[in-house]
Amino acid sequence: MNSVYIFLGLVALFFVGLVIYIAISWPKWTSKQRKYSVSGIVGLITIVFVIGFFTNSMSMAYARPTELLDQIKSGEIKLGQQVKVEGEIIKGTIKKFDYGSTTEFEIKDKDSKIKVRFEGVLPDNFKAGIHAIAVGSYDGKIFATTDVKTRCPSKYEAAAEKEKEGTK
Repeated sequence: MNSVYIFLGLVALFFVGLVIYIAISWPKWTSKQRKYSVSGIVGLITIVFVIGFFTNSMSMAYARPTELLDQIKSGEIKLGQQVKVEGEIIKGTIKKFDYGSTTEFEIKDKDSKIKVRFEGVLPDNFKAGIHAIAVGSYDGKIFATTDVKTRCPSKYEAAAEKEKEGTK
């Protein structure tokens, strides 16, 4: 995350220098030079914002329940930090509250499980045994999220079939 801030600081410094250069040179330029410089600046600003947006969205931590709990213990991820978690929805843990607008369930990986509280409309294929991806924050007891996606179950059914065939 620190590299993102360093990058954004360098970009800001570059634009300050560019503005100073343009302010000094502007009176000497022809109208054609002014037109190209303005369109170039707009293009550069657009590119920087796109790079910043994708860098920021890709810098979010991604973990399975065991990794999340381990990274919190080690201090790599702080309680309340935005993180993306993936795991299998545990059968019998899905509970709906507030007329269905709030859902609590647990997701697991091989070694750990965490409780998830979701506010919103669930995906159509949301059910036990499906892999869910949630973006939110963990407070030490509950992972709070407003964004849950599910993976296509056919991918996992095919993988399970291959595993069963391999163990025979």
